[in-house]
Amino acid sequence: MTTETISLSEARLAKRSQPRRKVALAFLGLSGIVLMACAATGLSVVSSGSFGGAQSGARQITGYPTLSRVIDADTIVVEETRVRLDGISAPERGHEAYTKGKWFVADLMREAKSIECDLEGRKSYDREVAACFFIMQDGTRIDPQAEAVKAGLARDCPRYSGGRYKQFETDDSRALPLPGYC
Repeated sequence: MTTETISLSEARLAKRSQPRRKVALAFLGLSGIVLMACAATGLSVVSSGSFGGAQSGARQITGYPTLSRVIDADTIVVEETRVRLDGISAPERGHEAYTKGKWFVADLMREAKSIECDLEGRKSYDREVAACFFIMQDGTRIDPQAEAVKAGLARDCPRYSGGRYKQFETDDSRALPLPGYC
């Protein structure tokens, strides 16, 4: 006996009229054919993250800054995916540097044309852990984790970064609290 699991969007689709359902199913079938063709030719397939559903394993998501937001200097939401920026620790709500760090990362994000995050396949408090980059208008890839540390608004979290951001620490960033998990 097999049990079929359907997503919320599929359930909504089932409620719609038959003609709309046929169009949607044709689109989904075409999408599958395109994905198989990409895989057969060796092209990379990138998930936008906007189709929901938790997937295990590493993958990449992309999004637009206008559809994304900043929670704090080490947590962003890329379209609908909550992302914990890997390798850094930023002050939490209530700390004097919290708001400054949040707006620093938000300003960087606002200047970008897109966001790319390489999800590691693990979670921290219901957030996907990832190394993210803000792709600027000229194509430059900005590492928001490194920029927050350089600005003195976050610290290197060596347990997870392997010391990758230590070189960017300033006196201000070293003065920030470092959680025990780092």
